[in-house]
Amino acid sequence: MRISLQEREPLCQRARQLLEAFHFVGHNDPAEIIWTGLTPVRPCEGCLVIVTPCTGIDHIPLDECERLGIEVLSLKGETEFLETVHATAEHTIALMLAMLRRIHLAAHYGERLIRRELHGKTVLIVGRGRVGKQVGDLLQAFGCLVLYADKESPLDELLPLADIVSVHVDLNETTRGMFDSSRFCQMQYGSYFVNTSRGQVANTDHLRAALEHGNLAGAAVDFSVDFEHVKLLQTPHIGGYTVESVEKTEVFMASKLITWTNSREAALTQSAAHR
Repeated sequence: MRISLQEREPLCQRARQLLEAFHFVGHNDPAEIIWTGLTPVRPCEGCLVIVTPCTGIDHIPLDECERLGIEVLSLKGETEFLETVHATAEHTIALMLAMLRRIHLAAHYGERLIRRELHGKTVLIVGRGRVGKQVGDLLQAFGCLVLYADKESPLDELLPLADIVSVHVDLNETTRGMFDSSRFCQMQYGSYFVNTSRGQVANTDHLRAALEHGNLAGAAVDFSVDFEHVKLLQTPHIGGYTVESVEKTEVFMASKLITWTNSREAALTQSAAHR
């Protein structure tokens, strides 16, 4: 089977060696296997499987894949493996520290800036999944009081208690736009907002208004927004991109693809034997 790599960056050496050993070869044209990161994919006739080393799969049209009978392999649900990946949690802490210390403005304003410490802050984690729990563990080492918003502890009741709100949720119909003007107004005046999940979780127009009107003292997001603000720190969805995490996830997905291919071939062989 042929594999088409949709990303600009090549696979890590270990993942490529696994695929080459299994006689997969990279092509730029449509192939039976499509490997993609966050690049949107157009399913096509003849494709058997789409591989994405991501937990979020909103960039893949699942209904169209189902219609065409295309399998989608991702990191979604791979809980045990994902516990070994820490890149996004570390990036979240880095953003918090940079936001509070206003690192992005230091060269221009020097000592004139008001800066805050992370120690002693009350941090509300929205989403008690893998990343949320990892961030909570790291925050406790900084001496923070960590709160979690989940089914047992409603978000709206906890928002007024937090100095910092950090969002770690999947993107779905429930979470899309969950942080709007109403939610930003419920937060403490002069508090901070961090989002390293998906950009669509927050209404960016309402985020901008909250920054301009002073409801938020600062915000840090791991996605690109269409405006700039002195109190906004943004990175282009790179939270999960470290050498260590990329190698781990690509090798894991290469192994998962090989397992899927072996299972498929075994099933085809068994089916042919019973004809």
